[in-house]
Amino acid sequence: PKSYRMLVMNTLAFTIAFAAWLSNGVLITFLISNGVLDWSAVEMGTVIGIPVLTGALFRLPMGILTDKFGGRPIFTINLLVASLGMVLMSSATTYTDYIIASLLFGTVGATFAVGIAFTSVWFPKEKQGLALGIFGAGNAGAALTALFAPTILNNLIAGGDMEAWRQLPIMYATMLAVMAVIF
Repeated sequence: PKSYRMLVMNTLAFTIAFAAWLSNGVLITFLISNGVLDWSAVEMGTVIGIPVLTGALFRLPMGILTDKFGGRPIFTINLLVASLGMVLMSSATTYTDYIIASLLFGTVGATFAVGIAFTSVWFPKEKQGLALGIFGAGNAGAALTALFAPTILNNLIAGGDMEAWRQLPIMYATMLAVMAVIF
């Protein structure tokens, strides 16, 4: 029973992590298309791509740390670092601010490596494929962001306050921090 509880926790944390990880694409595109940011295509692509690159680069070291210290502390720290990045994103005003925030919360993309290692230890070899398949369904978090974040952003600015977009990263930061505490 504990292994299935851990599978649910890992999958839920991974879903939230991936939702946050790919929120930058929706958010930056929204800010540029609504005239909040006046960036070139290169600047936009760079800031959108940073979390994806950071998550990919951090997978190896996070996997090594998970092997050494276990999944629970590494997953928790990863979620908290990403939450801090989201808080910084909510107050970003310069291009450099956006880059720093993106670098920090981009580390949450490495939760894939942490979660795979941490999930597999809870199941015997003959059940790991199913368990890891269920865990991998947490990729749906990215789809949830793509589906719902634009609507949330539109609702936030519906009153005419374009600065209300800053609430979206706070929402993600809260979800990440709450999940870290639960974890």
